[in-house]
Amino acid sequence: MIYFLPWGGKDIASSRLRVYNVVPFMKDAVIGTPEKYQKGDVLIIQKALRPDEMTKAQAQGAKVIYDIDDNYMDKIEFVRMAEQADLVTVGSSFFHKFYPDAPVIDDSLDWDGTKKKDYTKSNLVGWHGYGNLNYIQAVAPVFEVKGMKVRTIVGEAYMGHYSRYDVKKWSLDTIDKDLAECDMGVIYLPEDDFSQAKGMNKLIKNWAIGLPCYFSYMPEYDRVVRESGIKGFMVRNWEMHDFSKPWVPEMRKYALKFKPENIAKQWYKAIELL
Repeated sequence: MIYFLPWGGKDIASSRLRVYNVVPFMKDAVIGTPEKYQKGDVLIIQKALRPDEMTKAQAQGAKVIYDIDDNYMDKIEFVRMAEQADLVTVGSSFFHKFYPDAPVIDDSLDWDGTKKKDYTKSNLVGWHGYGNLNYIQAVAPVFEVKGMKVRTIVGEAYMGHYSRYDVKKWSLDTIDKDLAECDMGVIYLPEDDFSQAKGMNKLIKNWAIGLPCYFSYMPEYDRVVRESGIKGFMVRNWEMHDFSKPWVPEMRKYALKFKPENIAKQWYKAIELL
């Protein structure tokens, strides 16, 4: 059996995209841990700090994969988890500076099937995050001077900090529809090592919905550009960039490569390395 021990619940993006959405497509996998492991079992710990469960599983003959999708490599407790594991998997190629042979397991496409159909100008720019107010503040003025409103979709606890924007409460049931009402998506990331280690999920979500999306450089977005061949959306200078390029169907076609059933295949390939 394959046992997944996620970082958090389904409302936590990384756990939803890497575990909860994917396990239904793995016939021999469950979320949770057994009372006793059998030889040949595999435990996949998604970023959680559970050295006790790792030790137990290994002592009982199971192999353990430690999955890293956020850059906590400056924290010794996460490094120890990785060192004890039988295999490390990572969420982006950024982590190859620490684990050059680690298989990359992509975030699954986080999309409810909503498709943008009305491309009449709404003068709305879509952005979603939880508490990263400084990210949108860095680029919002670029669009506001053009007469556009910035729609921020954030966790309920943070909504008061975004009152100057068209703020919406983040909900798994409504986020795709709220984004579909916008003219474009934007993703600004600073050049720090935590942000640069992120996966591509926000970009491909916008593409699947039907939004052109403009984004800062980071390794996984650069990979999207190289693999899809779609250019003109990576922004080096936000004040000078041309934001008039339209969404094209090839964007959704590329995004669909990351459906959960395809990410399940990536997990199986990683398990074969044990």
